[in-house]
Amino acid sequence: MMEEKRQDLLDGSALSEIIDSVDEELAEKLTKLRNRLVVVIEELAHVSHLNSNLIQDSLKITNFNLQLLTNDHGQGTYDKSGSDDSQPGRSIINHKA
Repeated sequence: MMEEKRQDLLDGSALSEIIDSVDEELAEKLTKLRNRLVVVIEELAHVSHLNSNLIQDSLKITNFNLQLLTNDHGQGTYDKSGSDDSQPGRSIINHKA
């Protein structure tokens, strides 16, 4: 019964339309709730943006570490005399796995 009343009231309407159609006391409560919801959504968007940046940084670090471990960074190593001491194809892990 209550669910039917709720659906009849909402019926795809925007919250501002609902606020305009109810009594003043309920409109005030709904306005406060809407304002709080806007704040929470803005905070969530900010946190989501930060998480995205953290994920990108983590991927960069992971790729860097994989390059180090697989010797796939394009730079050789040198011995004390300055001669190239790199061994092609030698890596700690198989990055194709």
